[in-house]
Amino acid sequence: MEDLNNIAEEIFDSCIENIENENIEDEVVIGLYYISKYIEEGHTLSVNSHNQLNKIILLLNKKSHENLKLINNIRTFILKYILDIIENKKSLNKIKEEFFKTYYDFNDFQNIIDNKDFILLLFPQEKMSEYLECLNAEFKKDREFWDKTFIEKQQVIFKFHYITMLIYEKKRENFQKMFEYLFKIFNMAISKEEDELIFYLYTPLYYSNNIVSTDFDDYLRFNNLVEKKFEYYIKTSFIKRYQIMPNTNKGKKGKVKIAFVPERLIEYSVYKVLYTLLNYLKNLEVEIITFDLNFKELGGSLTEKQNELVLLGHNLIDCNKKFATNNSVFYSTVEKALKLREYIISNEIDILIGMSGRPEYNFLFTTRTAPLQVYWSHGNSEYHIDGIDKKISHFDQRTKNNEYQIFHLPINLKDYQVEIDYSTVQTIRDIYPKNSFILGYIGRLLKIEDDDYLDCIASIMKENPNTIFLACGSGNQDTIRTKVNNLGIGDRFFFTGHIDPNIYAYVIDLFLASFVNGGAALDEYRNKGRPYVSLHSKDWFKNYNKINFIKVYNENNKGYLKKDLYSKEDISSIKKNNYLNIANRHSSFFYTLGHVKNIQDYIKVSKLLINDKELCHKIVEERLFILNYRNQEFDFLETLNN
Repeated sequence: MEDLNNIAEEIFDSCIENIENENIEDEVVIGLYYISKYIEEGHTLSVNSHNQLNKIILLLNKKSHENLKLINNIRTFILKYILDIIENKKSLNKIKEEFFKTYYDFNDFQNIIDNKDFILLLFPQEKMSEYLECLNAEFKKDREFWDKTFIEKQQVIFKFHYITMLIYEKKRENFQKMFEYLFKIFNMAISKEEDELIFYLYTPLYYSNNIVSTDFDDYLRFNNLVEKKFEYYIKTSFIKRYQIMPNTNKGKKGKVKIAFVPERLIEYSVYKVLYTLLNYLKNLEVEIITFDLNFKELGGSLTEKQNELVLLGHNLIDCNKKFATNNSVFYSTVEKALKLREYIISNEIDILIGMSGRPEYNFLFTTRTAPLQVYWSHGNSEYHIDGIDKKISHFDQRTKNNEYQIFHLPINLKDYQVEIDYSTVQTIRDIYPKNSFILGYIGRLLKIEDDDYLDCIASIMKENPNTIFLACGSGNQDTIRTKVNNLGIGDRFFFTGHIDPNIYAYVIDLFLASFVNGGAALDEYRNKGRPYVSLHSKDWFKNYNKINFIKVYNENNKGYLKKDLYSKEDISSIKKNNYLNIANRHSSFFYTLGHVKNIQDYIKVSKLLINDKELCHKIVEERLFILNYRNQEFDFLETLNN
């Protein structure tokens, strides 16, 4: 106890000095926090320490009422929270209530982010649900919310959602709790016809549900709860109020005008795919305009990415600069959407291609903005509204019917052949048990929290005791670690954190894709000529099984196979059984052998590839051969015209 009071007195002295100098240092906050933990455990302070504490509280109360520098710093109120716990005169609920009353009204968002580590001291990741409950409690007390300006309402939602996203890891159960809170506000906004708030709430709702989910039922749930309700609101209320007329233009003769509408341009898979497509379209007889929504709530677009598209020779419109009322994170989303629609119509766009995740897409589709309106899925196959004329994607969609047309995205394989230092690869491999066959996954860990996936991995590893698994990427490790420990593979299952995919493509021997979708990480891996196993939908196999191997082989169709890989025994087996290998009865080609229809086949094919390097080589060789061929058969415009 003497040591505690000696330390406390030293920290209290520093705290008094900090407050006098109007500069509260990190070390002081952390020191006081650990003293508060001792107090919560039942320890007490000496009389001298108590006297110092009283002096600090009086000084802080005086200074924080008269000094703007302290008033405008959330750290001041974090300090007060900790001091109240040390003083131990109020209940913890009362202390939290007082803190969140201030926090709810505090609108220096950059200051909050600068102090997020201290917020996490008070409310760590495991208390995120409590943090949300306290914020929601303050919202319920805010009797003036519906009388605020739309900017003031946006500020409340911004703190509730976007600031929380920047503080906490995206754990599904907590963000779905956030979805429930925000959805109630969304419903109230619809009943009150609060156009700005309805539009603004859309993306926080989308992120709270879809971004933290790997379950297609959750995507469908969002579509039914939010998307369709928003669509109905636009049809029955918004269109009438703003007197919006549908664009009845049926298209014109001459060069076709295609408009792409990305949510923002940053370094992620959606941008990479868009850039690749636009790069190939520059050589075709079409006019391309990219309308960059550049939504600022999550930082907006990167100027360098905008410039990259401009250098392709296409027209780029920064919607935030051209149509928003200001360049802030707070602006009229409605005005921006209306002006964007007018501009698209006035420029006689023939084909409008949108995605999901922003209210502008639903608005543009539902109000009939272009003769042909196309939804381009990057993973959310459960996006269903009436204004969509065609659905396309560059990869297989997990849908129950054939509503998507798939186009083959041109792939420059040279972009994936990055020069690497193989000694670095070996150094990393040497970290793990000697002579291990390394299974792995690269991407968001959220995608492999799934019980079915981890059960499958456990089965594969138990049948192949020489294997280990590397989970590469960011996300919540604790849930997965608990599950793999319970499955008996915890000692062979490793988390790497964020990695260089160019290096780890050669560290991992076999990529085992999640059951959601492989994403850009899988594409990057296999485009380097590396083997993988991936679960595909029944519809994909239904379509692919229409392709007759013998016919393709005899006609030498390079779009489906590389003939010299097939031995006489291979061809005889396919003729007899209609499959190449019994491990995957749904595949007649080397290229598709790693594409499996169910979990049982996933396990069988994984075991097969773990023990057959030559077969792995044939699979990747045929894939690279076919991709090179398909680059010459670019079919995007044909997909749109069908």
